[in-house]
Amino acid sequence: MRYRLSLIVFAVTIVITTIGYLVPSFEQALDRDPALFHGELWRVITPILLNPEGIPQLVFNTLGFLIVAPMTEHVFGRARWAVLYVGGALAGEIYSYAVHDYSAGSSLALAGLLGGLAFWMVSGRARGRWARSGGGFMLLAAVWLAVAGDNHGVPILTGAFLAAGLTAARWNSDEPAEQRRVWRDSDDPAGTMN
Repeated sequence: MRYRLSLIVFAVTIVITTIGYLVPSFEQALDRDPALFHGELWRVITPILLNPEGIPQLVFNTLGFLIVAPMTEHVFGRARWAVLYVGGALAGEIYSYAVHDYSAGSSLALAGLLGGLAFWMVSGRARGRWARSGGGFMLLAAVWLAVAGDNHGVPILTGAFLAAGLTAARWNSDEPAEQRRVWRDSDDPAGTMN
């Protein structure tokens, strides 16, 4: 299965969101809440497994997930996908707690993936000037979101920085040059993702 990790995380998120709709106390036990500061440490990550704000949030995050997650897994591979997903989620959750934003949703983790894709686009690996421009626009929008106080800007920027770090680590490794490719070109023989 080509996009196994994306599908597994998507399925887990949908199941937990559904249980949260059916059992409100379950959702309340996992959402972003000041109870984190009183020992409920799971709340630093569990809000990304919920979409409790109704059908519009669920539809938006589902569509975003179905578009962004498989593409990011294709470009970066599973391990780096996980770093971008969890890293973006943690950055977004920490920022949200710092500004007292006590909502929940998977969009913060998706923002980490989106930041990784934005870096990939501006790095020159994506084909065409429109890709580079689009990636640059996403990063500028992320800066604007962060300055404006929206909790999605920080995870997008975190995803971009993590992607840059993962890229630099790979380029500076002792692996032979032909094995040092950051992007999974072998999974894309037609070159559509280059």
